[in-house]
Amino acid sequence: MLYYILAGILFLIVIVIYYILLAKNKSVVDTSEKINDAMGNYFILLSSFDKVLKENDEKVKKEKVLLLKSKAEKYLEQYPGSAYRKDIEKLVEKLTEIEKSMQ
Repeated sequence: MLYYILAGILFLIVIVIYYILLAKNKSVVDTSEKINDAMGNYFILLSSFDKVLKENDEKVKKEKVLLLKSKAEKYLEQYPGSAYRKDIEKLVEKLTEIEKSMQ
C-alpha cells in the first residue's frame, strides 16, 4: 500500500514539473516571436529610410518621409522595450529634420 502512495505522489510531482516546463517553453516561444517581429520591422524601417533618401522628387519624398515617420512612431508605441528603440528615436529625429528642411 505504501508503494502505491509513493508511486502516486511521484506521478503527481512528474505531472506538475511537466506543466511548469511546458508553461516556461510557451513563454520563451512568445518572447522569441516578439523579438523576431521587432527585429524584422526595424530592418524594414531602415530599408525604407534608404529609399526615402534616394528619392529625387520632392513631393514624393515628403510623402514618404511623413509615412515613414508615422510608421517609426508606431514602432515605438508597439515595441517599448525593444533593443532598437534608440535607433528608431534617432530615425524619427532625422525624419523630422528632413521634413523641416523640405518646407
